[in-house]
Amino acid sequence: MKKIILKSLLLVATFLFVEMMNAQQWQTLQTGVTDDLYNICCIDENTIFVCGQNGVVLKSEDGGATWQEKYRNPNWEIFSMKFADENVGYGLALKNGYEILQIKTIDSGESWQCVNTSASRDNDPLELFTAGKPAELFVLNADTIYVRLYEVISRSIDGGLTFDNYELGYSPYTGGMGDNEGIRGEYFEDNYGWVIGYDEGNQNTLRVMRTEDCGNNWENIGNYEFLECKIAAYHGDGRCAKIYGEFIGYNGSKISYNMIETNDGFEHVTMSKSDGFDCWHQYSDVDFISQERGCFINSSNIDELYNDSHAYITDDYGMSWTEVPFGFNNRMFLYSVAATNSTFLIASQQGRLYKYDDSPIQGIEENDIEASVFPNPVKEIFIIHFAKEADCQLIEIHSIDGRLVETYPETSIDISNLTPGIYILKVKTTDGKEYTERIVKD
Repeated sequence: MKKIILKSLLLVATFLFVEMMNAQQWQTLQTGVTDDLYNICCIDENTIFVCGQNGVVLKSEDGGATWQEKYRNPNWEIFSMKFADENVGYGLALKNGYEILQIKTIDSGESWQCVNTSASRDNDPLELFTAGKPAELFVLNADTIYVRLYEVISRSIDGGLTFDNYELGYSPYTGGMGDNEGIRGEYFEDNYGWVIGYDEGNQNTLRVMRTEDCGNNWENIGNYEFLECKIAAYHGDGRCAKIYGEFIGYNGSKISYNMIETNDGFEHVTMSKSDGFDCWHQYSDVDFISQERGCFINSSNIDELYNDSHAYITDDYGMSWTEVPFGFNNRMFLYSVAATNSTFLIASQQGRLYKYDDSPIQGIEENDIEASVFPNPVKEIFIIHFAKEADCQLIEIHSIDGRLVETYPETSIDISNLTPGIYILKVKTTDGKEYTERIVKD
């Protein structure tokens, strides 16, 4: 085996370079299509569905490393999709710009049927559904789904055969698809649900409605006055929620806030600043791996040729955010973000998906031996440098989910044949020591 003795100066320079490049954690996933991708549904860490333009539905069974096109309908634009399990899923699609279809699959996305049809408002353009949220879909199980279309909420408990509409008990604002229209957030689980929206009589009133009997009866549990208000994105469950937006004039003040938080089902709310990001974009979305760790995206269409997009990460319950600009094209519109146990995924234009691996990075200080790799990220060849003389017994490249990809006989490693992505390098020496490092293949 080849022996390499690293000079101290090279070790320091290489270590700094590797640490700097480890910040570039957004990975472009190769989907094999060029359609705009609007929505992501993660069944688990490995099984992921995405949908989008021309009715395309893609599926990955290896965490996004490879994709299969499961379905395509050029007459549809599928802008939302949720699965109850790997086989049964529901979606919302726009047909010809004026029909909104509620669709269903029972064969893991291979085929889809329409289970309900509604007319969209005044032949609404696709941009309203892909870059805004006039419609939402909640899938509780294979038979029970909630659909919100504009200001109307309906539920099916028989797998989409029939739907019942619910009256909220107040009149949501319906004055046009602006920042302050109608219902802008909702959550449903079993018997419980809540809806937030703007009042018809006062567009600066954020009204909170709650049900505890499957939507048959609704209670107004909070009204909050603002000089201006915009819901950008929200994250929460039945009792705890964080709503991100722009809220000015809370309780008669003229202080601007961008986060509302409740821990008791909106009986009480607190407002605070959430540092590090701007909500005043055309579209925003948010999802969390845990209560502490989340990803927030926003995008604006500046003109026909230019979009302005950003992605942020938080690890303090959303109180502060750090932008992670590396690895994706910020001129591509970011449509949605979804979280698994250790990754964030972003759906974007032209068949592009971006993945942020949030699993811990194993660095030099966590290994049995002192070593590094250079360069990293790498396009073709990288070299393993050891701080002290070492004999390699085994060198392996694994996929991010642990599968063995390739073994190598020496410390100069050519990975030009591998597809772009994140890999794990594992090295064992003849004296039983190990070294592990994450490799980014450009």
